[in-house]
Amino acid sequence: MPRNRKTAHKANHQNQTEARFNSAQAELIPILEFVAVRDLKPSPKNPRTHSKKQIEQIKKSVLEFGFTSPALIDENNWSAP
Repeated sequence: MPRNRKTAHKANHQNQTEARFNSAQAELIPILEFVAVRDLKPSPKNPRTHSKKQIEQIKKSVLEFGFTSPALIDENNWSAP
């Protein structure tokens, strides 16, 4: 019988942990908004730069394969560095 009590306790603990995780996860889900590209501002802190050739290569890649990663921006439409 002690084994059953331990198993029941473990299952209850897992359910409580899962409930806390789901609650925390729900609070962390970002709000997605669509923003016009013209409203985006490059971050002056971003160390990455691309040559015109690289930009053209990126453009061709996006046109050929698509792009699914959202841009991360702050409340002022600044891109993440």
